[in-house]
Amino acid sequence: MSSSKKEWTIDETHKLISDYENNPCLWNPKDIKYKDKLARGEAVRQLAVSFNTSECEIQRKLYGLRNQHAGETRKEKITRTGQGADEMYKSKWIYFESLKFLSTEGNVGRKL
Repeated sequence: MSSSKKEWTIDETHKLISDYENNPCLWNPKDIKYKDKLARGEAVRQLAVSFNTSECEIQRKLYGLRNQHAGETRKEKITRTGQGADEMYKSKWIYFESLKFLSTEGNVGRKL
């Protein structure tokens, strides 16, 4: 497995997001396995094998996706509360809609 930074294609990133959503122990604090480090580690290992990369690279990519999504969500909330309807911020980030599952109440700002 590679220890260097992987170049992710758009399709690979969409697949990673889909697989991430299907592993709620990695992102949903209400999931019974969320606090189980072994279960979370195994989920990351399976993703690493699936994408032929290291666990560190999977964690790095998920961290970046979560942070970008949180920033885009924050921008939307700021314009919702502080601006007129004609000035609403609408994210154009390609993965924003795919990561909407992270925006459910209680999930924003959670760590991997």
